[in-house]
Amino acid sequence: MNDALASVPAAASGAGAAEWRDTLRRDLVFASEGWARLVAECYGFEDCTVRSGSAWLPLFASWSPLFGRKLVSAVYNFYASPVYDTPAECTELLALARARAEAHQARVVEVKSLVALPAEAVACAGLVPVRRYKLTLLPLADYHTLWQRYSPNFRSHLRKARNRAARAGLRLYRSDSASEMTAFHDLLMRRYRNKHLMIGQPAKLFALIRRDFLLAGHGDLWLARTRDGVLVGGMVLLTHGRTVTASFGASHDAWQHLSVDALLKDATIAHYAEQGFRIYDLGITSPKQTDLLFAKSRFGGLTFDLPYYVLPLADAPAADIDFSDAYMWLRRPFRYVPVPVAKLLSSALVRYLN
Repeated sequence: MNDALASVPAAASGAGAAEWRDTLRRDLVFASEGWARLVAECYGFEDCTVRSGSAWLPLFASWSPLFGRKLVSAVYNFYASPVYDTPAECTELLALARARAEAHQARVVEVKSLVALPAEAVACAGLVPVRRYKLTLLPLADYHTLWQRYSPNFRSHLRKARNRAARAGLRLYRSDSASEMTAFHDLLMRRYRNKHLMIGQPAKLFALIRRDFLLAGHGDLWLARTRDGVLVGGMVLLTHGRTVTASFGASHDAWQHLSVDALLKDATIAHYAEQGFRIYDLGITSPKQTDLLFAKSRFGGLTFDLPYYVLPLADAPAADIDFSDAYMWLRRPFRYVPVPVAKLLSSALVRYLN
């Protein structure tokens, strides 16, 4: 982990670097047993998590005609580190991961870690570091302190956005309604298709998130509607331990002038800070997504390279694919696909695109 990540939390929240790294490893929803059960049920990926005493490394087995057979610590654009207390435990976990991968005839193991693994464990396992993406994390404090960390220009932007939202009668609220989750998924699918030229995750994933996390009090669906009831934005946030993760978000193409994304993030940052959470996870970004990286930086978060690792078990290492612009020749025509068809494709194809 870089020096900046070690130093900011100590100044911002009173937590030392060791506590900060421990929070990231242990309090991340994507490394939890609940998330592993959801992934297995949603996509059919086998849960191949390895354990050594109280230490564990999440692993899922997936097969794709594009990416081959692999074990990965987190599916798609999520991230999950091994959880351990000593370098020896980490070394043991990686050895177990190799054995599990060989038994599954996998060509590679991918560890999508948030924190750097012990150098001796990496060397012993033969892991190859791969820095593909960046993560932005916000150490939480009282909202006055957080507001002061926002850039001055962004504070001015938010004040104007709040005024525009008030004139539109914009209402931000939380919901655990199944129909509201369906409406959010529809908005998400349209935004992914129109802006990112991507197939969104299937509706089943969001139904399971509602069932296993939202209804159990481990996350929220936040929505933004105008006074006329138009859904113009939403976010799904998941909580685990002291961390809240902004997992999915989308806004209406025709209402970008309201800056709904920024307003939702600001409101949720204030809410979860008041609830006592320590870290607000703003999620993964490709280095090529410069506009998104800038948007996240305005909240005063810390952006750093995710220390991914690859363990090649075949002649060739895993394909080095950047999700932001991979297979554009195939994705460009996707903007013309009707949303109902896109939903059918997501149910049928997404599990093969991991």
